[in-house]
Amino acid sequence: MTIDKSPLWSERVLLAALAIFSAVNVYCWIRVLPLGEGPDEQSHYEVVLFEAVFRAIPEVGVDDFGARVRLGADGYSSPLYTYSAQPGLSYILSAAAIELLGDRSPESAIYARGPGIVWAALMPLAVFWGVARMYPGCRRAAALSATVAAFWPQLTFVFSYTNNDGLTALAAAALIASWFAGARSGWRTRDALATGCLVGLLLLGKPNGFPIAVMTAPAMLLTLRGGITKGFARCAAAVGSAMAVAGWWWLIAFQRYGLDLMAEGRADAIRRSLGVEWACGRTYGLSMLETAIGRYPRFYAKTWLHGTLTSGIGEFGKLTIPLSGTVYRLVGAVSVAALVGAALFAWRNRSSESAQMKLLQLLVLTLLPLELCLSLYRSWAFDFQAQGRYLFPALLPYFALLGIGLAGWTQREDLRRAVGLVASLLFAMIGLHAFAVTLLEANRLSLVEFVVASPLAGGLWIACSALAVVALVVHWVTRSPASADRATPDPG
Repeated sequence: MTIDKSPLWSERVLLAALAIFSAVNVYCWIRVLPLGEGPDEQSHYEVVLFEAVFRAIPEVGVDDFGARVRLGADGYSSPLYTYSAQPGLSYILSAAAIELLGDRSPESAIYARGPGIVWAALMPLAVFWGVARMYPGCRRAAALSATVAAFWPQLTFVFSYTNNDGLTALAAAALIASWFAGARSGWRTRDALATGCLVGLLLLGKPNGFPIAVMTAPAMLLTLRGGITKGFARCAAAVGSAMAVAGWWWLIAFQRYGLDLMAEGRADAIRRSLGVEWACGRTYGLSMLETAIGRYPRFYAKTWLHGTLTSGIGEFGKLTIPLSGTVYRLVGAVSVAALVGAALFAWRNRSSESAQMKLLQLLVLTLLPLELCLSLYRSWAFDFQAQGRYLFPALLPYFALLGIGLAGWTQREDLRRAVGLVASLLFAMIGLHAFAVTLLEANRLSLVEFVVASPLAGGLWIACSALAVVALVVHWVTRSPASADRATPDPG
């Protein structure tokens, strides 16, 4: 494997530009996306507003506003029981933003979106760190993965409205990255503590991130070295730090709901009393396969699998603003090409990694299929939801696959840089196009009209977009030092 451990100066510039662009891009999305136009944003916001007003965590079946909070032009939010039992760090942070910047009125909902700006800025950095530690001999692939993360349309959209998906996606990416950081450094005590803290952070997020938290155990056990005593000490450190970060929430849940920590029993009782029944595949006698690939208008205009994949790439508003079919087909074609390239890369470098690291890499690549299957099971057994954001805790493996796969087609640095440049510009155009589409469909404004109406926000968006594009072009045309191109054994 070609070892490239020393970062290029252009790499640092690119990461800084991506972080700045991501933050400004999400800020502009927040401004142009009408309140209540994110999936279930009303329901999320009602929990946030309750916490801002009462400075307390609502209890399912006890606390309820009675009168719904109105957001946007169409309808009211659903009762508090829908989301108030889910671990609520995202809601607490959004409530704090309202306290600092707003006045608890419905118009203050825009401030509840504020933490997403921070998550957006950190996401490409977490992705770069993760891929660079997964494959330390291919930093170019890590830079490409970070670029894709910064411009990924649906991820930008998720960061732009009030929800608990954004923080979960970021925490999951950072946690997976910490597995490789710990494994390659021999799982020092500080590595175990940091990993445990990220597990705790993920356990304070959306429940679809819990499988990633659970997979931390096999990830550590596969790569721990140094004997039983050291292994036990590192695992204990990780468990202890996870409990220190997340234990308070689960203690409150146990005190309120007993062993039904997510209050599913109470929520089901409330739904029955209201005559509410969620549609799902099992209710209509469908198998899981039929639920996944059958076309059932009672659920959805498209198949579950089609809807999940397209909304994972980009469908905005209440999943009513799609991108063009060409974009979906293009991303699909690139993904298939990356899958083949990743196989070539793995074959060429089959002897450069230890068996432990190969197993860990394989474990991580199973996370996206795992999340896909769990999301399908939920749609079959409980509530039909064809939404790609439910897969976002496993975005890092997908971004890693794109970066490594596209870089894996060739071993020549000049060709690898050319492929990286073309792929980076492609995803940059898709990401910028997504903003223009949302602006037009949600506000009936062209990009020029947006700049005229909001010169500060529009000017910032154009300047930071240009900065990111220039930085990625400079990075891919900059040659690596000769010392970085020597073939040497991978230290991992």
